[in-house]
Amino acid sequence: MPYPVLETLHQSRSRLESFMEVSHAIITLIFGHLKPPSGPTNGQPIRSTPTTR
Repeated sequence: MPYPVLETLHQSRSRLESFMEVSHAIITLIFGHLKPPSGPTNGQPIRSTPTTR
């Protein structure tokens, strides 16, 4: 009987990808809440953002 290495690798890869996507979304949410929405990262021009710190 051949070892189901490909299946386990595929499952672990899909789990890893989903975990990375979820963690990336959480990180972006946290940093979005921490940092003010300013800069080209959010698609907003830097000039139009009010300078309130």
